[in-house]
Amino acid sequence: MKTYHPKKEKSNKTKQILMSAFLTIIMVMSMLGIMLNQDENTTKYNDFKFVQTEKEYTSKISGKQVYFNFLPQEVEQFDIPQEFCSKLQQSTNINILFEPDSQSNMFIDYIRQDLQEVLGKPIISTVTNQSDKYSLYQISSCEQSSEYLPTIYFKENKNSSISIENDNCLVVQSENSGFLLLRDRIVYCYLGVI
Repeated sequence: MKTYHPKKEKSNKTKQILMSAFLTIIMVMSMLGIMLNQDENTTKYNDFKFVQTEKEYTSKISGKQVYFNFLPQEVEQFDIPQEFCSKLQQSTNINILFEPDSQSNMFIDYIRQDLQEVLGKPIISTVTNQSDKYSLYQISSCEQSSEYLPTIYFKENKNSSISIENDNCLVVQSENSGFLLLRDRIVYCYLGVI
């Protein structure tokens, strides 16, 4: 027959309470650790949240996951008028104009393909002058841009800058990987982030 030991039962209940409290504390600390770690990789800009991955930043904008090399605050010094952003948004096609003999064409070629995917619009590629390498491309200039076919002109230059020419032509000047910085600024403009 079992005997009743109030001290032993009280000791077991105390152990159970301590064990439950210990497990609760561990679970709460784990959740806090996850939340704090997430905040270190997350940046907010206006109403948008950017998460840093191994190589880039990503944000869900208008239901679509978009990738960037730079955060908005790193490119906002390059001003693109809102009127031009609206033209890009409302156009059915966008003309990408570039110099066929540029040393930066590897980056420009990547950006042309990337913009077509990210913006979800057909990109018409044109060149500033005749070239054997781009012999199938038409020759164009900023003067041929219009409200219905805005132009983004990638022009090689040591200094990075953005300006508007002829109201409908965005002149993007940089070299090599500097064009990636300005690509992000164009996408932020198009998506309404900046």
